[in-house]
Amino acid sequence: MLPLDRQVTQSLTWELNKPQEDLLLNFKLTLLSNLVFDNMNSPFYKKIIESGKALEYSCNTGFESVSNRNFITVGFQGLGDNFKESKELEELINKIWIEDIIGKAETVFDNSKIQGLVNQLELRMKHQKANFGMSLLNGVLPLWVNKCDPLELMSFNERLEDFKQDFEERGHEVFTELIEEYILNKNTFKFTTFGDENYNTELATKETDRLEKKIDKLTDEDKEMIFERNMAFDKENKDEGNPKKVFNFEVKEEAINNVDISKRVTSTNGITYIKSQIINLENSITEEMLPYLSLYVSSLTTLGTSKQEYHEIEDEIKLSLGGIQFDMDTNVVFNDINKSGLLFELQGWALNGKSDKIFEFWNKILLETDFSINRKAPLKALIKSLASNTSSFSDNGHNVARSYAASKINKSYALGEYMDNIKECHFIDEINSKINELENDPAKEDEYFEEKIFKPLREINNLIMENISNGKSKVIVHSDSEKQVEKMATLFANTFVSEIKPSTKYIPVSNRLNMDSLISETPEPTKSFISFPFQVSHTSKLIQCCSYDNKDSASLQILANILTTKLLHPEIRERNGAYGGGASYSAISGLFNFYSYRDPNPLTTLKFIDQLCSKPELPFEITEEDILGAKLSIFQDVDSPVSPMNEGMSMFEYGLTSKAKKQRRDALLNCDINQVKETFKKYMYANHMKFQECVVGNKELMDTNGFEVIEPYTKH
Repeated sequence: MLPLDRQVTQSLTWELNKPQEDLLLNFKLTLLSNLVFDNMNSPFYKKIIESGKALEYSCNTGFESVSNRNFITVGFQGLGDNFKESKELEELINKIWIEDIIGKAETVFDNSKIQGLVNQLELRMKHQKANFGMSLLNGVLPLWVNKCDPLELMSFNERLEDFKQDFEERGHEVFTELIEEYILNKNTFKFTTFGDENYNTELATKETDRLEKKIDKLTDEDKEMIFERNMAFDKENKDEGNPKKVFNFEVKEEAINNVDISKRVTSTNGITYIKSQIINLENSITEEMLPYLSLYVSSLTTLGTSKQEYHEIEDEIKLSLGGIQFDMDTNVVFNDINKSGLLFELQGWALNGKSDKIFEFWNKILLETDFSINRKAPLKALIKSLASNTSSFSDNGHNVARSYAASKINKSYALGEYMDNIKECHFIDEINSKINELENDPAKEDEYFEEKIFKPLREINNLIMENISNGKSKVIVHSDSEKQVEKMATLFANTFVSEIKPSTKYIPVSNRLNMDSLISETPEPTKSFISFPFQVSHTSKLIQCCSYDNKDSASLQILANILTTKLLHPEIRERNGAYGGGASYSAISGLFNFYSYRDPNPLTTLKFIDQLCSKPELPFEITEEDILGAKLSIFQDVDSPVSPMNEGMSMFEYGLTSKAKKQRRDALLNCDINQVKETFKKYMYANHMKFQECVVGNKELMDTNGFEVIEPYTKH
């Protein structure tokens, strides 16, 4: 959340060319935006964000080409009040364009950076995605409606070759001339927003007045027409399809040393994808380390080494690979919803000929990342950025509510709270507040960073390397040749694992994490309210049911679909005014979840769901057409296209066998009306007093009596 004294957001926008006039120029402007904005070595990032003047880029920063004019914008949020009326930011931005970009053009537009960016673009074109058609349409459509030839728009390789030739002939002048022509001494649109402590109150008053005026103008006939229109619910169109065919991906498995290897040969356009999971970390980690896990993962791609800034490593990665990624996650198995664990994930992808470099960069980052006070500046900027970013809670509030409610009854979600939800958010806010408190005392700030941040991060890194070297791991490789898959699997098991050694002697912890303590053995129903300064709320009301291989799992999936289309969507959205709402069922976690999204009346929604589940019978009749429609909708998702890099992933991640998939598919096909009714009675009605509830919203705008109120941030 933005601090109260840093509520200013400001941006400058320049008008450029008409996009349909020169597609090569559009391409160059896209590259320019990427080079000057999209990395931690960007002059704008270093001079304004890393220096502490702002907390992060504004959401409109970058190159925009979807209208009849191209625009480029640079903006920042988390600025101090002194920026509100002054021209300080405007002058600083112009100074950076002149002195730090044009003045240091040979460094900013260095040949290796350009080659790395070109390599990324070429790899992106080879990378196959399941949503290829929609991605292509979304990329072509904006310029197509502005009278560009769609076939010419798809001639990417021609524009890339033209750019390469131009850059080879003119070097950095390709970009400096664009800056001089379109940006320096040109008119700009300056946009500034700032916080108002009375905003929520004034907005509520204005909306109430506006609503009253609208209602006063309605005649009785108008009101009757609106009522009749809102009571008429159109049935969704039912697509024809054959859900009987099972799609299986052949994955070969073997074990080398202590590594379980999965190998998938498929069409990848000459690209190799590799994903590894270091499992069973819960056996060696302490509960005190849990809040640091997310920060640890982010710091791996922020801090750099004692010899290199991370942006230099990133430039090297771009030259050779499509990318690498690290993550912390929880692991679950399809046939036991009570079993969970903690894992560290490594991913990478590259052209077959350069794929062995994936291990080189994994190795460098894990062994050489500098978790010392020398890296205080980038880590401080990272923490402040994480602390100010609440957009995910506003955009995905219903998922936040679901995750928090599920953490009361599910071990996997309980662990996840420390890595990507409210507990992680609260932890980041706490350390950020402490950093702000010590900012005027550099010695104490350094001591705090060393003891409370860097030291735990070093301990986690040491633990990760110990588990890679001596623990249990599994890896899956996708490529288009048997030889390449064998090569990568062997390199991981015999070379990479053996090269990773802890920096200090690993000492097993005596107070390791007790997984059973994450949730109560007999959890009680809870009601939680997570307070953010939002105008609308998000809700979740859920219960844990059964595992994937249970015969009731298919009926629960169909029940969720029918409840959404026949009852919940009309009630929550059309009557209650929410943006969306319904029920969902996760076959892997076994969680049945009622939810609403951007809901102005969350308590009304929760009350309706409570009344629904407190009766043994559904308040509507289920027809054969409803069952068929639900099945087709479910199979449309189950049988949706899978990108090559994700083939066989359900087996790798959840242990989900072809036999288990076939059994559940048959259960879905054979499910009937009586099974759905009995499932509702067995799980919803019989357990209606055991649901977990969570609301994400503003405690100032509703009655929170009976809820446990959680405030992730110290100040709104």
